[in-house]
Amino acid sequence: TRGFERQYYDMFDPSLTRWLNEQPASARVHFEPNHKEYVRSAPYMIRRGDLRPDLRLSHAQSAEIVILTHERRWRTFSDLALTLSGRPVLHQHEVDGVVLWTAYGKK
Repeated sequence: TRGFERQYYDMFDPSLTRWLNEQPASARVHFEPNHKEYVRSAPYMIRRGDLRPDLRLSHAQSAEIVILTHERRWRTFSDLALTLSGRPVLHQHEVDGVVLWTAYGKK
């Protein structure tokens, strides 16, 4: 893997969907660095039955969970990672030693 990213960007991957479905009812979730793509695909995931309908996609300020997808192609990635590093890590998903996404809780 040589440390390269191994996912399609800005999409719910199966591990992320499974993890989110295990979170408390009506959890407020925000995605960084590209929240708008998750907002677009969430209704489809809910209709298919892959994602629970009670999860709430929210603004970063009101989120109980922030998902950082490790997309270094975004200029803001390093700053986001630094900002979020002060929050507790709830879960981190890796494939062959490459982190794909990290879930952070509230400070």
